[in-house]
Amino acid sequence: MKVEKSSYTCTACGKNFSISILNAGFPGGKDRESINCPWCGTENGTIITSGIITSCREEKGGDIR
Repeated sequence: MKVEKSSYTCTACGKNFSISILNAGFPGGKDRESINCPWCGTENGTIITSGIITSCREEKGGDIR
């Protein structure tokens, strides 16, 4: 299994979050998946993948941004 990570800043609320894409080697079946902000739920683009996307809030210095 391969995990890819990327960082984003939400276009609506301006808070930082990251996504992880778990590519477990599923053959075919690539779909367009939404990248949703875990803070406010706004879609921040899409990505074509056969993996599973998980988004996580990013916190700086112990404070929730």
